Amino acid sequence: MNQDHFGAFVPLAWGLMWFAFWAVLVAQGQRERARLYDVIEKLTSEGKPVPPEILELLRRRGGGPTTDYRTGLILLAVSAGLAISGVINYYQYKINHPTSELFHGPFGLFPIPGLIGVAFLIIGYMRKKDMDGR
Repeated sequence: MNQDHFGAFVPLAWGLMWFAFWAVLVAQGQRERARLYDVIEKLTSEGKPVPPEILELLRRRGGGPTTDYRTGLILLAVSAGLAISGVINYYQYKINHPTSELFHGPFGLFPIPGLIGVAFLIIGYMRKKDMDGR
């Protein structure tokens, strides 16, 4: 592999690794949810009552306002960490290349997890309002 093109492979492999990790987690969650539905179907076909614990597991899967707040705060922290690392990389680049006007950093990507985090905080607030009945 050419040395110049190897640098593009590293972020691609990193992204594919995280995508594979996410896909495995989603598949496991779907499989577990399907098993719960199979249990409910079996119980109802036999005429037995469905235990409230199983229904609570299905209800809890969607999360609640606390889960939304937690997800939002985590994504805001990830965004802040990316921004701090980007600023550090920018100054390191400027030290090594003081005459260069260009810096090819991923500054445009830093706000994305932060904005998604803000959306989760808003959703959590709205869900909490709905649950409180206000």
